[in-house]
Order: sequence, then C-alpha cells, then structure tokens
Amino acid sequence: MRNRTRIVEAARAALAEVYRRDVEELVAAASALLVEHEPVEALRHWLDRVLDYAAIKRGVGRSGGSPGGRGRERCAAVV
Repeated sequence: MRNRTRIVEAARAALAEVYRRDVEELVAAASALLVEHEPVEALRHWLDRVLDYAAIKRGVGRSGGSPGGRGRERCAAVV
C-alpha cells in the first residue's frame, strides 16, 4: 500500500508540473500575440490556443471528435 501511495503522489506531482508549464505557455502567448495582432484578433488567436489545449487534455481527438469541437464555433461567434 505504501508503494501505491508513493506512486500516486509522484504521478500527481508530475501532472501538476506539466499543467503548470502548459498554463504558463498559454499566458505568455497572450503578450506575444498582442505584439503581432490587433487586440481582438490576438484574443481570437489566443482562444484558439486555449481551445486546442482543452481538446487535447480532454482527449477529444482520441474519441473521434474534432479537436476544436463546437466550442471553437461558439467562441468565434462571440469574438
């Protein structure tokens, strides 16, 4: 039981680190996109990245759905 607990804790720590780095990259992308694009266009590009990230993390591609899904359509309609 101790080994199982240690393995689970190590896996959680590893996943937390991956997510932390991913989120930092998304945050940094916002500033870079603002340098390259007008604010509304930068927001669109950033939201595309966020939606792609969410799709990958949820495994939408593996389940047969499209990576962007309907969420991308809804965001595009708003922005």
